[in-house]
Amino acid sequence: MTSLFLFYMKRDLKSFKTLIVSAVYFFITYLFIRYGDSVGRIFDNSDGFAILKVMYAVFAFVGFLFGASLFSNIISQGISSRDFRFILPYQSRRALYFSKFLMSFVFFLLQILISTIVVLVFREDAVFSSQQFCNISIFYFYMLSIITFISTISKNDRTAMLLNIIISIIYPAIFLFSNFVNNNFLDMLLWITPYHYIEKTWEVLFLMILSVAFLCIGVSVFEKKEI
Repeated sequence: MTSLFLFYMKRDLKSFKTLIVSAVYFFITYLFIRYGDSVGRIFDNSDGFAILKVMYAVFAFVGFLFGASLFSNIISQGISSRDFRFILPYQSRRALYFSKFLMSFVFFLLQILISTIVVLVFREDAVFSSQQFCNISIFYFYMLSIITFISTISKNDRTAMLLNIIISIIYPAIFLFSNFVNNNFLDMLLWITPYHYIEKTWEVLFLMILSVAFLCIGVSVFEKKEI
């Protein structure tokens, strides 16, 4: 599985799209380094946590859209192009599925990690919070488990892309509306949106459970899928 993971890291991440996404993350990081004082004035930065906290929130809102644009075809393309047929005699479907998923997760985790380090180096008033970093990491873990799952159940790349983009719009919409509208149904839906857990503590474990559930269901579907 390790060799398969490294193979996809080298092959799938060498694209113009990943370069653009990396550049956007770098630009967002630069803005927080450049205008960190303004962030500190708008949000109370007396404890030093505000700069990274707000940056992670921005990463959360752009992450789903970037994830959908980069990895909606993460499984569906391999099925439609029949590339997986050349790999399956040597690797299990489960190893293939998790290699693809981990490749996408590691890509975004590196963006977050590098941005965090750069901000901490250039902003002396920024303080690292392991809870905040854990929350944004689990956010992306959940997000990519859904994207990979949808790519698995979709008939083709276009369907996967459309469904993932719709979800990337619906989830933040639910989160935003729930802050302005008092509705029990919205409150219930809020528990399956990752944005609900950005500032939580132990509750983020529920999001991790949902992520594992989507991964297990996705693997189960993939193992039965005709390739």
